[in-house]
Amino acid sequence: MSKLIIGRGGGKSGGSGTEAPNTLKSQSFANVLDLLCEGEIEGFYHGNERGEEDIYLDGVPLKESDGSYNFTDFSYDLLEGTQHQNGLKNFPIQSGTSYDVIVKKDRPTTQTVFNTKVLDAIKVVVSVDSLVESNKDTGDIYGHFVNYRISLRTQYSGWVTRVEDSIVGKTLSKYNKAVTIDIPEEYQGKHIYVRLERLSADDIDDEESDIKQKSTFRLRQIFAITYDKLTYPNSAIFALNINSEYFANVPARSYDLKLLKIKVPSSNFYSPESRTYHKPNGQLWDGSFDVAWSDNPAWCFYDLLTNSRYGLGKYISPDMIDVWELFRIAQYCDELVPDGFGTWEPRYTCNMLITSRKEALSVVKDMTKIFRGMAYWSGNVLSFTYDHPESPEMLFTNANVVDGSFSYSGSQLSARKSVALVTWNDPSEGYSRVVEYVEDHDALLKYGYKEISLNAIGCTSRAQARRLGKWVLYSENHEGNLLGFSAGNIGASLRPGSIIQIADSTKVSSRLGGRVVSSTFNTVELDSEISVPVGSFILVEIKKLVVETLPDDTTLSPSKVERHINAIEEKEVLKVDGNVVTVAPVFDDVYPAPNSLWVARIPALVEPATFKVLSIVENTDSGVYDVSAIKHSAEKYDYVERDIPFEEKKTSNLSLSPKSITDFTKMLIEESLYVVAGTVYNKVQFDWPDVEGAVSYSVHYKIGNNNWTLLDRECPTSYIELLNAPTGSYTFKVSTRNSFNRSSPAVESAVVKVLGKTAPPANVKNFKYAMSKTGVVLSWDPVTDLDLHGYELRYGTGWENSVAIDLLTANRAVITIEEYNVDKDFLIRSIDTSGNLSKVASRVHVILPSVPRVLGFSCVQALGRLDFAWRPSPDPYLTGYEIREGDLWEQSTLVSVVNSTTYSVPYGGRGTRKFLIKALNSLGSKSDKASFTTTEIAQPKDMNAIYSQNELTGLRSFESTPETPAGQWAGVKIDLVVDSGKLVSEFGKLSGEYLTEVTLPDVYTAQNTVVSKKNVVKQDLETWNTATFSWYSTESLRPWLIEFVDSIGDVRMEIAYSTPKPASEVQSWRFHDTTTSINGLAPEPPPVAVFPGETAPVNANTFAGLPARGRFSSGLLRTGVDPLEYTNVDIPKEFSMIFWVRPTASVESFEVIRLEGLAGSFLQLTYDYTQQKFILTPLLSGVSNPAEHILEVSYEIVPDALLAVGISQSSSVRRLFIANMQANDSVMSAKSIPPPTNSGYNLLKVS
Repeated sequence: MSKLIIGRGGGKSGGSGTEAPNTLKSQSFANVLDLLCEGEIEGFYHGNERGEEDIYLDGVPLKESDGSYNFTDFSYDLLEGTQHQNGLKNFPIQSGTSYDVIVKKDRPTTQTVFNTKVLDAIKVVVSVDSLVESNKDTGDIYGHFVNYRISLRTQYSGWVTRVEDSIVGKTLSKYNKAVTIDIPEEYQGKHIYVRLERLSADDIDDEESDIKQKSTFRLRQIFAITYDKLTYPNSAIFALNINSEYFANVPARSYDLKLLKIKVPSSNFYSPESRTYHKPNGQLWDGSFDVAWSDNPAWCFYDLLTNSRYGLGKYISPDMIDVWELFRIAQYCDELVPDGFGTWEPRYTCNMLITSRKEALSVVKDMTKIFRGMAYWSGNVLSFTYDHPESPEMLFTNANVVDGSFSYSGSQLSARKSVALVTWNDPSEGYSRVVEYVEDHDALLKYGYKEISLNAIGCTSRAQARRLGKWVLYSENHEGNLLGFSAGNIGASLRPGSIIQIADSTKVSSRLGGRVVSSTFNTVELDSEISVPVGSFILVEIKKLVVETLPDDTTLSPSKVERHINAIEEKEVLKVDGNVVTVAPVFDDVYPAPNSLWVARIPALVEPATFKVLSIVENTDSGVYDVSAIKHSAEKYDYVERDIPFEEKKTSNLSLSPKSITDFTKMLIEESLYVVAGTVYNKVQFDWPDVEGAVSYSVHYKIGNNNWTLLDRECPTSYIELLNAPTGSYTFKVSTRNSFNRSSPAVESAVVKVLGKTAPPANVKNFKYAMSKTGVVLSWDPVTDLDLHGYELRYGTGWENSVAIDLLTANRAVITIEEYNVDKDFLIRSIDTSGNLSKVASRVHVILPSVPRVLGFSCVQALGRLDFAWRPSPDPYLTGYEIREGDLWEQSTLVSVVNSTTYSVPYGGRGTRKFLIKALNSLGSKSDKASFTTTEIAQPKDMNAIYSQNELTGLRSFESTPETPAGQWAGVKIDLVVDSGKLVSEFGKLSGEYLTEVTLPDVYTAQNTVVSKKNVVKQDLETWNTATFSWYSTESLRPWLIEFVDSIGDVRMEIAYSTPKPASEVQSWRFHDTTTSINGLAPEPPPVAVFPGETAPVNANTFAGLPARGRFSSGLLRTGVDPLEYTNVDIPKEFSMIFWVRPTASVESFEVIRLEGLAGSFLQLTYDYTQQKFILTPLLSGVSNPAEHILEVSYEIVPDALLAVGISQSSSVRRLFIANMQANDSVMSAKSIPPPTNSGYNLLKVS
């Protein structure tokens, strides 16, 4: 093998040297595969030859429209999603393994490639950390080289060289090189061993050599490659390979495509690209379909209904769909309308992606919304209606409706909008969602800014979005009136979407509708005389004959079908003679039939009202059809699509003089709140129907029986507001003024009570709960009332007998159920700033999941201890485990609560010990059943009790008889009494304490063991005197002391020991056997104390027989006499102190403690029983307003509850701390204070 020679530049020793340029640079490519759509699709928007203009990476096209490229080094492939499409080209599937192994000349590396059954090739990636050679003498830096070989073999074949190659050049950084090796057919399915050898010499790195080489050679990765043969049938796939140097991350891809091909009428009848329809040889569409691309929403909808792969084709067959009506809708969608920018566009298009599963009915509704339509079942056929210009097909008067009456209702004021915000997809913004602002100027002036948000489904046209906004605003403001009536069999001929005309005699001053008696070619005899001017018009019903030619491939016979349809013809009135009207033009072959309907129309004066049918419901009991319809205006289409102004037709001519409001029930009085400068006010809104001919309105109001107050003499609109309105019963009256300045009589509204801020806030909605690791999370929808203060949360069966939990401002709360018992009803009501609660409390019933039983609970004796272990609980809200000792959980003794899965305790007493365990969770629940373990304790012989004290006898282990016979349970008893040798809690008390003092004869290092038995019982309130049951009744068999096995009462042990006063304490007291402090400080002068049961005062230093009042001491009872005064204390200005206080049953306001210093400064702690507050009052020299520094802590004292009171003062903060050690609750207050100027306190008073 020849050696590769690399030329080097010359130079002299000591020169500055030259450096060759870097010639090596790594390249990597990104392969991206995108699933675009169901197939088959049309392809790129600009065609496949210009497809690179429709591919966007991070919003930038691959190629500009002028032919310039924004990216190079790329390739792509597009599969259009056919059933039998070819696989992707040049986009292999590869999986790699990284190694990072350094390869030296004498140390090749061998790796194994498994699972080769489907592999076509392997790719080996090698690298050099750098590739450079330098001359120390000349300072020259130049390129270098590495020669290498790659060989393959299988388990039963020899090595075969597949690649010998070199890396030549210069680089100061890492350079990767990939080599792809095709796998021979005989290797496939076998393990392949890959060996990489370095052929060139290793680097020269000798300090004595002038030459330095750096070419660390590594095996980086081996990829297993399969050339993708997957075809992805019926899926449109785009694959891209591009040089990754353009991007820091995988770029976001977007494509401008014509997507799914759908079923459209065959090409003989329809050209989807040009949106044109054909009649070859005059033939109508025969119902045949082709597959082509189209964005016509009607055909997109049809494809979705009939496709069995991604649509409803499994449930709806083509013969169940009224395709002929859908054909008419499609033609209407394809008609061109102005786009507002000087060009024309289709009326409706559909460009949308359905990317998630939705309920079928929801998708159907969304699709029909695009063409403003509706789908409905007509028998067994799915038919459609859509909003489009259509001639009336039937007349209704008082003569052909049940009882001759129509019912009307108007839309609410809140439903009338003036602005529509339409969201659509803008192609110029990459099809991102944008909002089009559309306003109704007249409605804006009348109602103010009232917006409605619309989602233009499938819309990629700004003009189409504007048309949708204008259509909705027009419909809500001008077509909101509803009509209802009942009709006989003629109602069965109606369908949703039918246009009808109404002539209601109650709306006009004379009869303008009825039935036809007879007719000729140019006359109509009516059922009553009519008084209309010449030039008016008369509308009559006729039955027209229609002949329909069926498609050629039809199986029906005959091929032509004749049928009669209802039609309305309008004729001009030439002459009126009583009840005979002469008309022009003359009728054709068909005349109005007897009993058909007629309606007169007097332009500019009165015309029949037009409505669109919404629904027809058959009343099977009466045999009539109930029809509901909504007001319809044919002029709106030109207004929406061509901005042609419209005029409301007059459908009533009751009076030409000033008209009053005819229906006071439509005079609406509403109230709402508004905010100005952070203050909430009430507003009364008064709205009334527009009155024909009125140019202004005079509006008065009164509250209750007060006088009328003029609100506006010339209100230009039929809406007015009263700001900062007080509460009360409001009545409004309105009179109209016409163009002749004549006023109508005033019409009064109904009386409406305005509550203002006294109105209750809205009810809380969507009140629900969820479990979490912190507890049960209660949540609800926020109440949007402007004067909302918060939410009151309670639990219980009803609001009145429920228990308040908290007043919240947020719309969620986290609770622990153990505080409120299991499976509780929680209730919530909103509350406003005036203290009003919402009318109805929302309720949620919390049901807790059961906590699994603890498994694997075991006990092992080791080294004088009992070691417990158990399996972790799978409860998702687990917080820990409770271990108890005893036979039954309810009568057991608490050992510990832990959050691990192990625990250890000392051996304890000899004999059998049974331990129980339950899991606890954050919801406050425990396992329903306890797991247990039992162990037999064999006490070691060398472990004896060194001291014992029997509280039942008072006998200590080193005494034969008590030194001082104290009797049974001689220690301090708090809320406890002795009954038959047992320690029992006082009646009505939920807890108690027993404290006994132990004086050891010597100093020991030993384990302390407290032995006790516990029995939790329920006291029976029944006595001998109150019992009324008979001697032999079942009730008499009950015991007087009933076991209360459902309780889980605990006995807890606590050991405290007395120590000398810490050096850091200034003074400390233990009011047990003296009032003198531990430092020897005594009160001066000696005060007097009075104790319960004493008839005369005794000296405060006398403590024999005092009641047990302290914690770890007897305490000192104070009853309002002079305080203990200590005059020689030395308390610095910065200090902290803590002391115990136990208020008696007769709690009144009292002073707790007082510190006095020089210059009259003091600190006084008192309790105000009326306010239920502890108050710490300072008086400091140099402080101008000491009241600002008063600390208050709200705390409700429970008689005989032992309180820990703490006071601390630093140079800037004073704190007051109150804690009930038995109830385990605490409160604190703190305030900033000026630096104390006094030198401290020298007087302490204890009350």
